[in-house]
Amino acid sequence: MSYSVLLVDDNKSFANNFAEHLRFEGLYVDVCYSFHNAKKMLNQNSYDVCIFDILLNDGSGIALSRYVIDNNLQSQIILITASDVVLEDIDEKVRNYIFDFLQKPFELAYAVKRVKNALERSVYLTENFYRLEKLLNEVKLVGKSDAIKSIKKIIKKLSNVSSPVLITGETGTGKELVARLIHLSGVRKQKPFIPVNCSSIPSELFEAEFFGYERGAFTGASNSKKGLFELANDGTLFLDEIGDLNFNFQSKLLRVLETGEYMRIGGTRLLKTNARIIAATNRNLKIEAMQEKFRKDLFFRLSVVHIEIPPLRERREDIPLIAKYLWEKIAYKLKVNYPMPSDEWFDKLAKRDWYGNVRELSNFIEKILILGNVEDVESEKGDSKNIILPESEDDILPLDIFTKNYILRVYQLCGFNKTKTAKKLNISLSTLKRRLKDYGIS
Repeated sequence: MSYSVLLVDDNKSFANNFAEHLRFEGLYVDVCYSFHNAKKMLNQNSYDVCIFDILLNDGSGIALSRYVIDNNLQSQIILITASDVVLEDIDEKVRNYIFDFLQKPFELAYAVKRVKNALERSVYLTENFYRLEKLLNEVKLVGKSDAIKSIKKIIKKLSNVSSPVLITGETGTGKELVARLIHLSGVRKQKPFIPVNCSSIPSELFEAEFFGYERGAFTGASNSKKGLFELANDGTLFLDEIGDLNFNFQSKLLRVLETGEYMRIGGTRLLKTNARIIAATNRNLKIEAMQEKFRKDLFFRLSVVHIEIPPLRERREDIPLIAKYLWEKIAYKLKVNYPMPSDEWFDKLAKRDWYGNVRELSNFIEKILILGNVEDVESEKGDSKNIILPESEDDILPLDIFTKNYILRVYQLCGFNKTKTAKKLNISLSTLKRRLKDYGIS
């Protein structure tokens, strides 16, 4: 692959000599001797690297750099400076964007190496751009309901801000998907997205996981370790199942949210983090905060922006669209060429309640594609059909009693195996253990 370079310098002999050295390395080089012609070339072509002399007869390399930046031309810029040019005089926006500076006089062999470094950076960013584009195409929020349209609008408004976001909704509604879309649509999309399940971290390890630790901080700490806040710096830290966060640790998390500062275990200096926090839960944190099961101040800090994802049964018009999308996606993953069913078949899916939401629907589609047999939807015995609903008003049980009876029955059917029970119920192991403890079962 041949990479392209635009070289702009009003010293013709120097520019031509420099260009020949670059062409010898296999690069395609356009040479301009004026600001005016350089702008024309930038409008007509795309370049991997632009090399601008700061001082031109009819303009400046700074103005050309600003033109590249303002028009999002995706070129790496190298500025050629004279010895009397003070770099601090260049405005901060341009100075932060510039890849490199070459101060005259310089050896052309050295300059060629610097151009190659800029090309490596350009290739990396281009590959990363296409990776992000591919990821955006894979991560889609599918639906035409008013609720989904509203969520898409909120995501768009969040693209240029870094405020905390709280995403709530039943299990399987796509809370992590929405969190990833917020990250990918914003200015942090090239930075890390670090998901963490709060229910999977033992309470005694919270600080070590989130803040990290120094070597020798405790027995077994043979090496220093970066915490989640450090790993997600300038990116996004997604805290799933935030409702399971240890109550004592909630105050420490709040402090980091307020100040952006924390300290590693065994550390002696404050570290700064610019990680954006997106939290998710299937619990009603507002009620739990009122019942003092969750810190009120942390709830208010996390829910600066609150996104509620309704269950599928409350937006049935989305179900056929989601099912078709899942069909194509899963068929591609499984490498099967099973013909897509009729629209009527997908419309039948909208009549089921799908208490496991998109996750249950996805599992159902995957099973159909694996078996290679489109069964009648009405006769399909999925999770939604196995839930016993009251036939009359006399059969109605309080929700907490119904939930208790259901969990204990599944626990019994699973041979009192907690891990298997949690998996069947599609909840975390820590959530199951907490509920069993509340029910008086050790």
